[in-house]
Amino acid sequence: MPGIRTQVGILATLSLGFVLLYAGLYPPTYSIIDEQGYISYGLVLAEGTLFSDVAGVRAARSEHGADGHLVPEFGYGTSALLAPFVTIDWRASFAVIGIVHLLGSWLCVLALRRCGLPPIYAVLYLLHPVGVLYSRTAMADVPSATLMMAAVAAWAGDRKNPWLTGLVLGLAPHFRVALVVPVAAFGAVVLIRDVVASRREGRVDLGCTLRVALGLLPGVASWLALNTVAYGGPFDVPVVYPLSLAYVSENLPRYLLSQNLIYPGMLLVALLFPSRLRLEAGFVAVATIALYCTYRFLYTGFGPLSAIVIGDRFFLPLFPFLVIPYVAAIDTAILRIPRWRPLLLGLGVAVLAIAATGISVAHQHRLENQAELQGLIYDSTPHEAVIIVPDMTAYEHFFDPLGVRFPVLGTWLDLEPAPSPYMELVEASLPDVFLLLVDRLDRPPRERGAKLLQSLQEKFELRLVADRVTPPDRLRLFRLQSRHPR
Repeated sequence: MPGIRTQVGILATLSLGFVLLYAGLYPPTYSIIDEQGYISYGLVLAEGTLFSDVAGVRAARSEHGADGHLVPEFGYGTSALLAPFVTIDWRASFAVIGIVHLLGSWLCVLALRRCGLPPIYAVLYLLHPVGVLYSRTAMADVPSATLMMAAVAAWAGDRKNPWLTGLVLGLAPHFRVALVVPVAAFGAVVLIRDVVASRREGRVDLGCTLRVALGLLPGVASWLALNTVAYGGPFDVPVVYPLSLAYVSENLPRYLLSQNLIYPGMLLVALLFPSRLRLEAGFVAVATIALYCTYRFLYTGFGPLSAIVIGDRFFLPLFPFLVIPYVAAIDTAILRIPRWRPLLLGLGVAVLAIAATGISVAHQHRLENQAELQGLIYDSTPHEAVIIVPDMTAYEHFFDPLGVRFPVLGTWLDLEPAPSPYMELVEASLPDVFLLLVDRLDRPPRERGAKLLQSLQEKFELRLVADRVTPPDRLRLFRLQSRHPR
Protein backbone atom coordinates (compact mmCIF):
# COMPACT_ATOMS: atom_id res chain seq x y z
CA MET A 1 0.00 0.00 0.00
CA PRO A 2 1.42 3.43 -0.92
CA GLY A 3 2.10 5.92 1.87
CA ILE A 4 -0.50 8.42 3.06
CA ARG A 5 0.96 11.27 1.01
CA THR A 6 0.99 9.15 -2.12
CA GLN A 7 -2.62 8.09 -1.55
CA VAL A 8 -3.70 11.70 -1.04
CA GLY A 9 -1.77 12.62 -4.20
CA ILE A 10 -3.61 9.94 -6.16
CA LEU A 11 -6.96 11.23 -4.86
CA ALA A 12 -5.97 14.80 -5.73
CA THR A 13 -5.12 13.65 -9.26
CA LEU A 14 -8.44 11.83 -9.56
CA SER A 15 -10.24 14.93 -8.25
CA LEU A 16 -8.51 17.02 -10.91
CA GLY A 17 -9.58 14.46 -13.50
CA PHE A 18 -13.15 14.74 -12.21
CA VAL A 19 -13.01 18.54 -12.58
CA LEU A 20 -11.58 18.35 -16.10
CA LEU A 21 -14.19 15.80 -17.18
CA TYR A 22 -16.92 17.94 -15.64
CA ALA A 23 -15.68 21.06 -17.40
CA GLY A 24 -15.33 19.25 -20.73
CA LEU A 25 -18.85 17.83 -20.46
CA TYR A 26 -20.48 20.73 -18.64
CA PRO A 27 -24.26 20.24 -18.41
CA PRO A 28 -26.04 22.44 -20.99
CA THR A 29 -29.42 22.16 -19.26
CA TYR A 30 -31.38 20.03 -16.80
CA SER A 31 -33.31 16.86 -17.57
CA ILE A 32 -35.40 16.34 -14.41
CA ILE A 33 -38.39 18.44 -13.48
CA ASP A 34 -37.18 18.61 -9.86
CA GLU A 35 -34.09 20.46 -11.10
CA GLN A 36 -36.31 23.10 -12.65
CA GLY A 37 -37.92 23.48 -9.24
CA TYR A 38 -34.67 23.73 -7.28
CA ILE A 39 -33.13 26.26 -9.67
CA SER A 40 -36.34 28.28 -9.92
CA TYR A 41 -36.62 28.55 -6.15
CA GLY A 42 -32.97 29.60 -6.11
CA LEU A 43 -34.10 32.50 -8.30
CA VAL A 44 -37.03 33.08 -5.93
CA LEU A 45 -34.78 33.27 -2.86
CA ALA A 46 -32.44 35.59 -4.73
CA GLU A 47 -35.42 37.96 -4.99
CA GLY A 48 -35.63 38.04 -1.18
CA THR A 49 -38.82 36.01 -0.78
CA LEU A 50 -39.88 32.44 -0.06
CA PHE A 51 -42.81 32.53 -2.47
CA SER A 52 -42.55 32.02 -6.22
CA ASP A 53 -45.73 34.00 -6.94
CA VAL A 54 -44.29 37.01 -5.09
CA ALA A 55 -41.01 36.74 -7.00
CA GLY A 56 -42.82 36.33 -10.32
CA VAL A 57 -40.95 33.09 -11.07
CA ARG A 58 -42.90 30.10 -12.38
CA ALA A 59 -41.52 27.08 -10.56
CA ALA A 60 -42.37 23.43 -11.04
CA ARG A 61 -43.03 21.28 -7.98
CA SER A 62 -44.96 24.07 -6.23
CA GLU A 63 -47.93 23.89 -3.90
CA HIS A 64 -50.06 26.38 -2.01
CA GLY A 65 -48.63 27.20 1.40
CA ALA A 66 -49.24 29.91 3.98
CA ASP A 67 -51.74 32.56 2.89
CA GLY A 68 -52.15 30.77 -0.45
CA HIS A 69 -48.65 31.61 -1.66
CA LEU A 70 -46.75 29.16 -3.87
CA VAL A 71 -44.02 27.25 -2.02
CA PRO A 72 -41.81 24.30 -3.04
CA GLU A 73 -42.71 20.63 -2.61
CA PHE A 74 -39.19 20.16 -1.20
CA GLY A 75 -36.91 21.78 1.37
CA TYR A 76 -35.39 25.18 0.69
CA GLY A 77 -31.82 24.05 1.48
CA THR A 78 -30.61 23.18 -2.01
CA SER A 79 -32.21 26.27 -3.52
CA ALA A 80 -30.56 28.43 -0.84
CA LEU A 81 -27.23 26.84 -1.77
CA LEU A 82 -27.80 27.74 -5.42
CA ALA A 83 -29.30 31.20 -4.90
CA PRO A 84 -26.07 33.26 -4.85
CA PHE A 85 -24.95 31.73 -8.13
CA VAL A 86 -28.10 31.38 -10.26
CA THR A 87 -28.42 35.15 -10.45
CA ILE A 88 -25.12 35.18 -12.36
CA ASP A 89 -26.13 32.33 -14.67
CA TRP A 90 -28.62 29.60 -13.84
CA ARG A 91 -26.24 27.01 -15.31
CA ALA A 92 -23.78 27.83 -12.52
CA SER A 93 -26.00 25.64 -10.32
CA PHE A 94 -24.39 22.55 -11.83
CA ALA A 95 -20.89 23.69 -10.87
CA VAL A 96 -22.07 24.30 -7.30
CA ILE A 97 -23.33 20.71 -6.98
CA GLY A 98 -20.12 19.37 -8.56
CA ILE A 99 -18.03 21.27 -6.01
CA VAL A 100 -20.23 19.99 -3.18
CA HIS A 101 -19.58 16.44 -4.39
CA LEU A 102 -15.84 17.06 -4.31
CA LEU A 103 -16.19 18.43 -0.77
CA GLY A 104 -17.99 15.25 0.26
CA SER A 105 -15.17 13.16 -1.21
CA TRP A 106 -12.56 14.95 0.91
CA LEU A 107 -14.77 14.71 3.99
CA CYS A 108 -14.68 10.97 3.30
CA VAL A 109 -10.87 11.17 3.37
CA LEU A 110 -11.12 12.84 6.79
CA ALA A 111 -13.51 10.19 8.11
CA LEU A 112 -11.27 7.37 6.90
CA ARG A 113 -8.19 8.96 8.46
CA ARG A 114 -9.99 9.43 11.79
CA CYS A 115 -10.83 5.71 11.73
CA GLY A 116 -7.25 4.72 10.89
CA LEU A 117 -8.17 3.53 7.39
CA PRO A 118 -6.30 4.25 4.13
CA PRO A 119 -7.60 7.47 2.53
CA ILE A 120 -7.32 5.99 -0.97
CA TYR A 121 -10.69 4.33 -0.35
CA ALA A 122 -12.36 7.75 -0.59
CA VAL A 123 -12.34 6.99 -4.31
CA LEU A 124 -15.49 4.98 -3.52
CA TYR A 125 -17.18 8.31 -2.73
CA LEU A 126 -15.55 10.42 -5.44
CA LEU A 127 -16.37 7.97 -8.24
CA HIS A 128 -19.56 6.50 -6.84
CA PRO A 129 -21.67 5.90 -9.97
CA VAL A 130 -24.78 7.48 -8.46
CA GLY A 131 -22.78 10.36 -6.97
CA VAL A 132 -21.07 11.07 -10.30
CA LEU A 133 -24.42 11.13 -12.10
CA TYR A 134 -26.19 13.41 -9.63
CA SER A 135 -23.19 15.70 -9.24
CA ARG A 136 -24.20 16.81 -12.75
CA THR A 137 -27.72 17.75 -11.65
CA ALA A 138 -29.26 20.59 -9.63
CA MET A 139 -30.79 18.15 -7.16
CA ALA A 140 -30.74 17.72 -3.36
CA ASP A 141 -29.14 14.27 -3.39
CA VAL A 142 -25.47 15.29 -3.49
CA PRO A 143 -25.79 18.09 -0.88
CA SER A 144 -27.69 15.67 1.38
CA ALA A 145 -24.96 13.03 1.01
CA THR A 146 -22.25 15.60 1.73
CA LEU A 147 -24.05 16.67 4.91
CA MET A 148 -24.22 13.06 6.06
CA MET A 149 -20.55 12.56 5.20
CA ALA A 150 -19.65 15.63 7.28
CA ALA A 151 -21.64 14.20 10.20
CA VAL A 152 -19.88 10.84 9.92
CA ALA A 153 -16.48 12.58 9.76
CA ALA A 154 -17.30 14.51 12.94
CA TRP A 155 -18.52 11.35 14.67
CA ALA A 156 -15.87 8.86 13.51
CA GLY A 157 -12.80 7.78 15.47
CA ASP A 158 -11.74 8.22 19.09
CA ARG A 159 -11.99 12.02 19.06
CA LYS A 160 -15.61 12.33 17.99
CA ASN A 161 -17.37 15.66 18.25
CA PRO A 162 -21.02 15.04 19.25
CA TRP A 163 -21.99 18.73 19.17
CA LEU A 164 -20.62 19.25 15.64
CA THR A 165 -22.26 16.00 14.51
CA GLY A 166 -25.62 17.23 15.76
CA LEU A 167 -25.09 20.68 14.24
CA VAL A 168 -24.58 19.17 10.78
CA LEU A 169 -27.44 16.69 11.10
CA GLY A 170 -29.77 19.48 12.20
CA LEU A 171 -29.42 21.05 8.76
CA ALA A 172 -30.52 17.85 7.00
CA PRO A 173 -34.32 18.50 6.95
CA HIS A 174 -33.71 21.80 5.16
CA PHE A 175 -32.39 19.76 2.22
CA ARG A 176 -34.76 16.79 2.35
CA VAL A 177 -37.62 16.26 4.76
CA ALA A 178 -37.15 12.48 4.56
CA LEU A 179 -33.73 12.83 6.22
CA VAL A 180 -35.56 13.29 9.52
CA VAL A 181 -35.91 9.50 9.60
CA PRO A 182 -32.20 8.52 9.34
CA VAL A 183 -31.27 11.40 11.65
CA ALA A 184 -33.72 10.04 14.24
CA ALA A 185 -32.25 6.56 13.76
CA PHE A 186 -28.76 7.93 14.37
CA GLY A 187 -30.02 9.72 17.50
CA ALA A 188 -31.43 6.42 18.76
CA VAL A 189 -27.98 4.82 18.38
CA VAL A 190 -26.33 7.64 20.36
CA LEU A 191 -28.88 7.19 23.15
CA ILE A 192 -28.46 3.41 23.17
CA ARG A 193 -24.68 3.75 23.43
CA ASP A 194 -25.03 6.16 26.36
CA VAL A 195 -27.51 3.90 28.16
CA VAL A 196 -25.32 0.82 27.70
CA ALA A 197 -22.25 2.72 28.92
CA SER A 198 -24.21 4.04 31.92
CA ARG A 199 -25.25 0.55 32.93
CA ARG A 200 -21.72 -0.74 32.52
CA GLU A 201 -20.27 2.05 34.66
CA GLY A 202 -23.08 1.98 37.20
CA ARG A 203 -24.00 5.66 36.80
CA VAL A 204 -26.24 7.66 34.50
CA ASP A 205 -24.28 9.59 31.87
CA LEU A 206 -26.18 10.84 28.83
CA GLY A 207 -23.65 13.53 28.05
CA CYS A 208 -23.02 12.46 24.47
CA THR A 209 -26.75 12.33 23.71
CA LEU A 210 -27.27 15.77 25.20
CA ARG A 211 -24.40 17.27 23.20
CA VAL A 212 -25.78 15.80 19.95
CA ALA A 213 -29.24 17.15 20.86
CA LEU A 214 -27.77 20.59 21.61
CA GLY A 215 -26.09 20.55 18.20
CA LEU A 216 -29.34 19.57 16.51
CA LEU A 217 -31.24 22.44 18.07
CA PRO A 218 -30.30 25.37 15.74
CA GLY A 219 -30.98 23.47 12.52
CA VAL A 220 -34.20 21.83 13.67
CA ALA A 221 -35.53 25.04 15.26
CA SER A 222 -34.83 27.04 12.09
CA TRP A 223 -36.50 24.32 10.01
CA LEU A 224 -39.64 24.39 12.17
CA ALA A 225 -39.72 28.19 12.00
CA LEU A 226 -39.32 28.12 8.21
CA ASN A 227 -42.13 25.57 7.92
CA THR A 228 -44.39 27.89 9.92
CA VAL A 229 -43.69 30.86 7.67
CA ALA A 230 -43.81 28.99 4.36
CA TYR A 231 -46.34 26.21 4.94
CA GLY A 232 -48.44 27.51 7.82
CA GLY A 233 -47.23 25.35 10.72
CA PRO A 234 -44.02 23.84 12.16
CA PHE A 235 -44.98 20.32 11.12
CA ASP A 236 -46.68 21.24 7.86
CA VAL A 237 -44.25 19.72 5.40
CA PRO A 238 -44.63 18.92 1.71
CA VAL A 239 -45.24 15.28 0.78
CA VAL A 240 -45.11 14.65 -2.97
CA TYR A 241 -46.11 10.98 -2.88
CA PRO A 242 -48.02 9.06 -0.20
CA LEU A 243 -46.49 6.32 1.95
CA SER A 244 -48.08 2.88 2.04
CA LEU A 245 -47.13 -0.69 2.92
CA ALA A 246 -48.64 -1.65 -0.45
CA TYR A 247 -45.41 -0.60 -2.16
CA VAL A 248 -43.07 -2.72 -0.02
CA SER A 249 -43.30 -5.91 -2.09
CA GLU A 250 -42.13 -4.10 -5.22
CA ASN A 251 -39.65 -1.66 -3.69
CA LEU A 252 -37.84 -3.81 -1.11
CA PRO A 253 -36.21 -6.32 -3.54
CA ARG A 254 -35.09 -3.47 -5.80
CA TYR A 255 -33.50 -1.45 -3.00
CA LEU A 256 -31.83 -4.44 -1.35
CA LEU A 257 -30.38 -5.32 -4.74
CA SER A 258 -29.10 -1.81 -5.44
CA GLN A 259 -27.42 -1.50 -2.04
CA ASN A 260 -25.52 -4.73 -2.65
CA LEU A 261 -24.91 -4.39 -6.39
CA ILE A 262 -23.42 -0.95 -7.06
CA TYR A 263 -20.65 -1.83 -4.62
CA PRO A 264 -20.72 -5.64 -4.27
CA GLY A 265 -22.22 -6.76 -0.98
CA MET A 266 -21.91 -3.31 0.59
CA LEU A 267 -25.02 -3.41 2.76
CA LEU A 268 -24.42 -6.96 3.95
CA VAL A 269 -20.75 -6.36 4.68
CA ALA A 270 -21.41 -3.10 6.54
CA LEU A 271 -24.04 -4.77 8.72
CA LEU A 272 -22.20 -8.04 9.38
CA PHE A 273 -18.53 -7.04 9.66
CA PRO A 274 -17.51 -5.91 13.18
CA SER A 275 -16.67 -2.21 13.16
CA ARG A 276 -17.09 0.87 15.34
CA LEU A 277 -19.86 2.22 13.16
CA ARG A 278 -21.77 -1.00 12.57
CA LEU A 279 -24.60 -0.02 14.91
CA GLU A 280 -24.96 3.39 13.27
CA ALA A 281 -24.84 1.80 9.81
CA GLY A 282 -27.45 -0.78 10.79
CA PHE A 283 -29.98 1.60 12.31
CA VAL A 284 -29.66 4.23 9.58
CA ALA A 285 -29.81 1.61 6.81
CA VAL A 286 -32.91 -0.09 8.21
CA ALA A 287 -34.65 3.25 8.75
CA THR A 288 -33.79 4.54 5.26
CA ILE A 289 -34.77 1.36 3.43
CA ALA A 290 -37.96 0.99 5.46
CA LEU A 291 -38.95 4.56 4.60
CA TYR A 292 -38.41 4.32 0.86
CA CYS A 293 -39.95 0.87 0.65
CA THR A 294 -43.25 2.53 1.56
CA TYR A 295 -42.77 5.35 -0.96
CA ARG A 296 -44.90 5.23 -4.09
CA PHE A 297 -42.14 6.32 -6.46
CA LEU A 298 -39.92 3.66 -8.07
CA TYR A 299 -37.80 4.76 -11.00
CA THR A 300 -38.05 2.91 -14.33
CA GLY A 301 -36.53 3.68 -17.71
CA PHE A 302 -33.26 3.50 -19.69
CA GLY A 303 -32.97 -0.26 -19.06
CA PRO A 304 -32.71 -2.30 -15.81
CA LEU A 305 -29.09 -1.44 -14.86
CA SER A 306 -29.44 2.25 -15.62
CA ALA A 307 -32.71 2.33 -13.68
CA ILE A 308 -30.91 0.97 -10.62
CA VAL A 309 -28.23 3.68 -10.80
CA ILE A 310 -30.67 6.50 -11.57
CA GLY A 311 -33.20 5.30 -8.99
CA ASP A 312 -30.63 4.88 -6.20
CA ARG A 313 -30.38 8.63 -5.54
CA PHE A 314 -32.51 8.38 -2.38
CA PHE A 315 -29.79 6.23 -0.85
CA LEU A 316 -26.83 8.53 -1.48
CA PRO A 317 -27.20 9.98 2.06
CA LEU A 318 -27.01 6.42 3.42
CA PHE A 319 -23.67 5.74 1.73
CA PRO A 320 -21.55 7.76 4.24
CA PHE A 321 -22.77 5.49 7.05
CA LEU A 322 -21.95 2.32 5.10
CA VAL A 323 -18.61 3.29 3.59
CA ILE A 324 -16.50 3.17 6.79
CA PRO A 325 -17.59 -0.37 7.84
CA TYR A 326 -17.34 -1.50 4.21
CA VAL A 327 -13.82 -0.14 3.79
CA ALA A 328 -12.76 -1.68 7.11
CA ALA A 329 -13.89 -5.09 5.87
CA ILE A 330 -12.33 -4.70 2.42
CA ASP A 331 -9.00 -3.51 3.78
CA THR A 332 -8.89 -6.36 6.29
CA ALA A 333 -9.49 -8.87 3.50
CA ILE A 334 -6.90 -7.31 1.17
CA LEU A 335 -4.28 -7.23 3.94
CA ARG A 336 -4.33 -11.02 3.86
CA ILE A 337 -3.08 -11.01 0.28
CA PRO A 338 -0.43 -8.25 0.33
CA ARG A 339 1.06 -9.31 -3.00
CA TRP A 340 -2.21 -8.63 -4.82
CA ARG A 341 -3.14 -5.49 -2.88
CA PRO A 342 -1.69 -2.87 -5.29
CA LEU A 343 -3.12 -4.67 -8.32
CA LEU A 344 -6.59 -4.99 -6.84
CA LEU A 345 -6.67 -1.36 -5.73
CA GLY A 346 -5.41 -0.16 -9.10
CA LEU A 347 -7.94 -2.30 -10.93
CA GLY A 348 -10.76 -1.01 -8.72
CA VAL A 349 -9.80 2.63 -9.33
CA ALA A 350 -9.56 2.02 -13.08
CA VAL A 351 -12.99 0.38 -13.24
CA LEU A 352 -14.57 3.24 -11.28
CA ALA A 353 -12.86 5.87 -13.43
CA ILE A 354 -14.04 4.21 -16.64
CA ALA A 355 -17.58 3.91 -15.25
CA ALA A 356 -17.59 7.57 -14.16
CA THR A 357 -16.47 8.65 -17.62
CA GLY A 358 -19.10 6.49 -19.31
CA ILE A 359 -21.86 7.81 -17.05
CA SER A 360 -20.82 11.42 -17.71
CA VAL A 361 -20.73 10.90 -21.48
CA ALA A 362 -24.13 9.17 -21.50
CA HIS A 363 -25.67 11.84 -19.30
CA GLN A 364 -24.22 14.60 -21.49
CA HIS A 365 -25.84 12.99 -24.54
CA ARG A 366 -29.16 12.93 -22.70
CA LEU A 367 -28.81 16.61 -21.74
CA GLU A 368 -27.92 17.63 -25.28
CA ASN A 369 -31.10 15.93 -26.49
CA GLN A 370 -33.09 17.73 -23.81
CA ALA A 371 -31.55 21.07 -24.79
CA GLU A 372 -32.43 20.36 -28.42
CA LEU A 373 -36.06 19.72 -27.53
CA GLN A 374 -36.21 22.79 -25.30
CA GLY A 375 -34.78 24.89 -28.12
CA LEU A 376 -37.28 23.45 -30.59
CA ILE A 377 -40.21 24.34 -28.31
CA TYR A 378 -39.08 27.89 -27.71
CA ASP A 379 -38.09 28.50 -31.33
CA SER A 380 -41.46 27.20 -32.56
CA THR A 381 -43.66 29.23 -30.22
CA PRO A 382 -44.05 32.99 -29.77
CA HIS A 383 -43.35 34.96 -26.60
CA GLU A 384 -46.05 34.42 -23.92
CA ALA A 385 -47.67 31.58 -25.86
CA VAL A 386 -49.97 29.22 -23.96
CA ILE A 387 -48.78 25.62 -24.26
CA ILE A 388 -51.04 22.79 -23.14
CA VAL A 389 -49.24 19.73 -21.73
CA PRO A 390 -50.70 16.40 -20.57
CA ASP A 391 -48.26 15.68 -17.73
CA MET A 392 -44.98 16.54 -16.03
CA THR A 393 -42.94 14.72 -18.70
CA ALA A 394 -43.83 17.56 -21.05
CA TYR A 395 -44.02 20.24 -18.35
CA GLU A 396 -40.34 19.82 -17.39
CA HIS A 397 -39.20 21.41 -20.66
CA PHE A 398 -40.29 24.87 -19.49
CA PHE A 399 -38.07 27.24 -17.56
CA ASP A 400 -38.44 31.01 -17.18
CA PRO A 401 -34.80 31.90 -18.05
CA LEU A 402 -35.33 30.18 -21.43
CA GLY A 403 -38.26 32.47 -22.25
CA VAL A 404 -41.78 33.31 -21.08
CA ARG A 405 -44.26 30.59 -21.95
CA PHE A 406 -47.35 29.49 -20.02
CA PRO A 407 -47.67 25.70 -19.71
CA VAL A 408 -51.18 24.56 -18.79
CA LEU A 409 -51.79 21.01 -17.59
CA GLY A 410 -54.53 19.26 -19.52
CA THR A 411 -56.28 18.28 -16.28
CA TRP A 412 -56.85 21.98 -15.59
CA LEU A 413 -59.08 22.22 -18.68
CA ASP A 414 -61.86 20.06 -17.24
CA LEU A 415 -65.16 21.68 -18.19
CA GLU A 416 -67.28 20.02 -15.48
CA PRO A 417 -69.14 21.27 -13.58
CA ALA A 418 -68.39 24.73 -15.02
CA PRO A 419 -66.07 26.11 -17.69
CA SER A 420 -62.50 26.24 -16.42
CA PRO A 421 -60.78 29.65 -16.32
CA TYR A 422 -57.87 27.89 -18.03
CA MET A 423 -60.08 27.02 -20.97
CA GLU A 424 -61.10 30.67 -21.09
CA LEU A 425 -57.40 31.54 -21.19
CA VAL A 426 -56.84 29.09 -24.04
CA GLU A 427 -59.71 30.47 -26.10
CA ALA A 428 -58.68 34.07 -25.46
CA SER A 429 -55.07 33.35 -26.44
CA LEU A 430 -55.78 31.80 -29.85
CA PRO A 431 -53.97 31.47 -32.22
CA ASP A 432 -50.91 31.52 -29.87
CA VAL A 433 -51.93 28.25 -28.22
CA PHE A 434 -50.06 24.98 -28.66
CA LEU A 435 -50.34 21.37 -27.54
CA LEU A 436 -47.07 19.69 -26.52
CA LEU A 437 -46.88 15.89 -26.31
CA VAL A 438 -43.64 14.27 -25.12
CA ASP A 439 -43.61 10.47 -24.98
CA ARG A 440 -40.91 8.28 -23.45
CA LEU A 441 -40.14 5.48 -25.89
CA ASP A 442 -38.51 3.34 -23.17
CA ARG A 443 -41.69 3.21 -21.08
CA PRO A 444 -45.23 1.96 -21.67
CA PRO A 445 -47.30 4.62 -23.51
CA ARG A 446 -49.53 6.82 -21.37
CA GLU A 447 -53.17 7.27 -22.32
CA ARG A 448 -53.35 10.81 -20.93
CA GLY A 449 -51.64 12.41 -23.92
CA ALA A 450 -53.78 10.53 -26.46
CA LYS A 451 -56.99 11.42 -24.61
CA LEU A 452 -56.01 15.08 -24.40
CA LEU A 453 -55.18 15.13 -28.11
CA GLN A 454 -58.55 13.59 -28.95
CA SER A 455 -60.40 15.99 -26.63
CA LEU A 456 -58.78 19.08 -28.13
CA GLN A 457 -59.35 17.82 -31.69
CA GLU A 458 -63.07 17.86 -30.94
CA LYS A 459 -62.92 21.57 -30.06
CA PHE A 460 -60.13 22.98 -32.24
CA GLU A 461 -58.28 22.54 -35.49
CA LEU A 462 -54.80 21.17 -34.72
CA ARG A 463 -51.85 21.80 -37.05
CA LEU A 464 -48.64 19.81 -36.54
CA VAL A 465 -45.75 22.23 -36.04
CA ALA A 466 -42.96 19.82 -35.06
CA ASP A 467 -42.38 16.08 -34.73
CA ARG A 468 -38.93 15.14 -33.41
CA VAL A 469 -37.50 11.90 -32.04
CA THR A 470 -34.41 12.10 -29.82
CA PRO A 471 -34.34 8.75 -27.99
CA PRO A 472 -35.80 8.04 -25.56
CA ASP A 473 -38.13 11.00 -26.24
CA ARG A 474 -40.57 11.75 -29.01
CA LEU A 475 -41.83 15.34 -29.15
CA ARG A 476 -44.92 16.51 -31.06
CA LEU A 477 -46.03 20.14 -31.08
CA PHE A 478 -49.44 21.20 -32.43
CA ARG A 479 -50.88 24.67 -32.94
CA LEU A 480 -54.53 25.13 -31.98
CA GLN A 481 -56.83 27.09 -34.27
CA SER A 482 -60.51 27.91 -33.86
CA ARG A 483 -62.96 25.82 -35.90
CA HIS A 484 -65.01 28.98 -36.33
CA PRO A 485 -62.64 31.86 -37.15
CA ARG A 486 -64.01 35.31 -36.52
